[in-house]
Amino acid sequence: MKSICNRLNFVAISLVAAVVGGTASAADLLVPSQYNTIQSAIDAAVSGDVVLISPGTHAGPIDLKGKAITVRGAGNLNSQVLINGGDSVVKCITGEISDCVIENLTITGGTAISGGGVKLINSSPTFKKCRIILNTAAGSSDCQGGGVYVLGGAPVFEDCSISANSCTPYGSGTACGGHSDLRCVGMGGGVYLQDTSATLSRCTISGNVVSANPPRSDNPLVDVKAGGIWRSGSGSVTISNCLITTNSLDSSASGWNQICCYGSGGGAIIQGLTFISGSKISNNSKSGCGDAIGGVKFIGVGIFMVNTQICSNSPSNLSGGYVDEGGNVISAICPETCTSDLNADGKVDSADIGLMLIDFGPCYGTSLTTPQEQEPFILQSVESPTRLLLNKK
Repeated sequence: MKSICNRLNFVAISLVAAVVGGTASAADLLVPSQYNTIQSAIDAAVSGDVVLISPGTHAGPIDLKGKAITVRGAGNLNSQVLINGGDSVVKCITGEISDCVIENLTITGGTAISGGGVKLINSSPTFKKCRIILNTAAGSSDCQGGGVYVLGGAPVFEDCSISANSCTPYGSGTACGGHSDLRCVGMGGGVYLQDTSATLSRCTISGNVVSANPPRSDNPLVDVKAGGIWRSGSGSVTISNCLITTNSLDSSASGWNQICCYGSGGGAIIQGLTFISGSKISNNSKSGCGDAIGGVKFIGVGIFMVNTQICSNSPSNLSGGYVDEGGNVISAICPETCTSDLNADGKVDSADIGLMLIDFGPCYGTSLTTPQEQEPFILQSVESPTRLLLNKK
């Protein structure tokens, strides 16, 4: 009997050790005190680890390499930890899942043909409290997603600011009319979403630009669209409690014979199954050739909208149809709001004070702060009725 008890005790102790060991296997990998670069820490990390980055400016680019890890900036403000520069500053192109988390970082200074700041291909990472600012999609006749490029997957962006990014295609290749070899095609100054089930929640997309930059030519093809967000293709995109504002699109081609010139959607172009709720699309603009849609252009069917404002866009607010699920406001001028009502719930209370205290303290990285950046806009947290029905099935 004693022998059996000893064996049982040994087994029990071994199981406890295995459980404790499994828990302890997750570790904090500190940059730069333990690892000189963010990428070297990522390379050493295993599932469950946290790459913790000290305040300061750190060199990009970084590639998450399919790992289920967290890359987090230390400190209370995302402006304290900057990842700067590279051909797409942050890449997730190896099937990353939602347990791959990028949090509390400023992602800036990147330049790539697609996704100057963030490039996601068939991956589903989670971005939390990040600033994606001052990145560029350029270097080709076709470019997409100055701030964020998403192809496939189901990534999530929560409480992020995607601001002051640009998409500037430069002419080359075959154009139109047989008279020119120049074309400039650019889509999504802030965000480019293609064949994806991405979610944008409590995000600000502001001050992003798409503009053509072809050399002088008789007949360049100028086709630029969606200063803020371009969305098309398959999948189901959710835009919830977001502010899309002060984005712009410039399809001007002064001095050219504009036989093939298109431009549309200063704020956004939405095509494909999309649920928009509790959001505001305002003060976006469009200039140059093409149509006169400064706000948002809806194309096709499957676009559901609830409790959303589209207002004060120039030269016009909206084109195309959508399923009106109630509470939407489309107006030439945005309704007046109480400036102290930070969460836009119709009253000023402790919740608004809490939002103010989040940013209380010294300002870091002010050289990267742009006048277009604003706190996430929450008109009212209302889920799409159609989305709720689909989720129940």
